[in-house]
Amino acid sequence: MLIDSKKKAFSLAEVLIALVIIGIVVAITIPALAHDTQDKQFRAKWIKLMSTLIQGTVRLQTANGGQLWDMTTSSNMMEEYKNYLILIKEVNSADSLFLDSTLYRCYKGSPATCTAYPNAPAGILSDGSYVVFKSENNCSASESGLSGICGSFIVDVNGVSPPNMWGKDLFQAWVVYSQTKGYQVFPVGSNGDGYTCQAESEEDSTSLGCSTYSLLHVEMPNT
Repeated sequence: MLIDSKKKAFSLAEVLIALVIIGIVVAITIPALAHDTQDKQFRAKWIKLMSTLIQGTVRLQTANGGQLWDMTTSSNMMEEYKNYLILIKEVNSADSLFLDSTLYRCYKGSPATCTAYPNAPAGILSDGSYVVFKSENNCSASESGLSGICGSFIVDVNGVSPPNMWGKDLFQAWVVYSQTKGYQVFPVGSNGDGYTCQAESEEDSTSLGCSTYSLLHVEMPNT
């Protein structure tokens, strides 16, 4: 019995169609994978930065013997913290360091509808992150159910590089004081402060809470 050894060859048209399909699949999947990797890198930096802020606060509190330190102004706040967070650059106003505030976005929302950063002193950390120091009435401020707020840190984990969005590379944390627990650092969106995290956000109240959401969840809200 003879075996037919002839095999059907692909035509040039079929090869071209296959290459086009492969190209489309690659064009769709590679950017998505790169985007996912970037988000994970931002989240890892934010986790590390929260640790840095907490450790810096503990060291500062220890150096002051557990007593209240001067945070009556944002300048005083940065002055107290700068040696414990290791700033490699300091500026008197965040707008001389950060991009124009209209270029920052709410979480998956529009630019210029969320507060990017206050006009307060800022600096660059040794890892390249930007941080703003904002005093809040020397520990007398409150947000919804959270009281004893002394100030806050607004951080951009990759400086002025994109995406410049709350919940992606822009985050915020409170410095809170109580007589029983001393100074503590909490991410915004926790401890009853009233902030949440929602996709297509158009305001601070539904964007700044992504600072906590990002720490607790690997996947961020998409809808």
